[in-house]
Amino acid sequence: MLLNYNNFTTEINKIGFFENKAKIAVGVSGGPDSIVLAFLLSKFAKIKGYTVIALIVNHNLRLESSQEAKEVSDYLTRNKINNKVLSWRRKKNKKASQEKARNARFEILHNYCKNNNIIHLFLGHHFDDNLETFILRKIAGSDIEGLNSMNSEAIFEKVRILRPMLNCTKESIIRFAKKNNLQWIKDPSNENMSYSRSKIRYEIENTLKFKKIAKKDFENKKLIYIDYLSMINRHLSYLITKITNNKVEINKNYFCKLPKGVAIKILVILTKYVHNNSIRIKNRKIDLINTGLSKKNSNFRTHSTIFASISNKIDIYPIK
Repeated sequence: MLLNYNNFTTEINKIGFFENKAKIAVGVSGGPDSIVLAFLLSKFAKIKGYTVIALIVNHNLRLESSQEAKEVSDYLTRNKINNKVLSWRRKKNKKASQEKARNARFEILHNYCKNNNIIHLFLGHHFDDNLETFILRKIAGSDIEGLNSMNSEAIFEKVRILRPMLNCTKESIIRFAKKNNLQWIKDPSNENMSYSRSKIRYEIENTLKFKKIAKKDFENKKLIYIDYLSMINRHLSYLITKITNNKVEINKNYFCKLPKGVAIKILVILTKYVHNNSIRIKNRKIDLINTGLSKKNSNFRTHSTIFASISNKIDIYPIK
């Protein structure tokens, strides 16, 4: 997708609803992707009458981290984009991998949004990022859920995670940044070949044949995932016998005939439903509950949810 303001707003409109005078946040690392997103969102917010804040996380992984965070903050301030620097307080002398730093950054951004009643968090992930994630997960042996990689919209503990640039390539983002004279910081860790993601990124950027094969495989898996979701939804329509805001009743006989992977996915979906998507779920625990539900009439529970297997039905509801 060619990146420009009109195409950007089209992608946001696909994502959907924003309340009047919405408060939105955008994670800014200082790289070209997040800088471009911050500038596009700032323009979008002004036109719509929304409030936007750019959140910069100082991960303290390198000596230059604090200075870089300040430079990004100063640059955004000069361009009249409201921003705030957040810091990752990690234990001294404790090494952090790229993945740990990435997860910590997301947690800091997410917690800020929750604590400040912001329900829309924008992230600057693009097509190449998604392709990298797909390849890494495929190497690791992920199932169809994992291979779906990142989506343009997700809800995590009452915060919408929005990625409107997933159809944009890195090349188109940099082209937009240069055309609009935007400035960004280059993170040297992205070129550190001791990281698997950096190796994959290098191959994508420098080996056309590799990128074409990976892209085709990724797009095929996306189509398969769409069929997979249709199948899950079809089973849900046959399975659910009664539903309220915080309780679901399902047909036990039908449920027990489902393949294990499908049954676990359905339990995860229904558990999230009764908690209004505001819960983290450990698949290992759900796996054990699934095994128990098919064997006997009893109550099974996680720390927050009850699964009551009674005669020919299973009730799922939160612990009050």
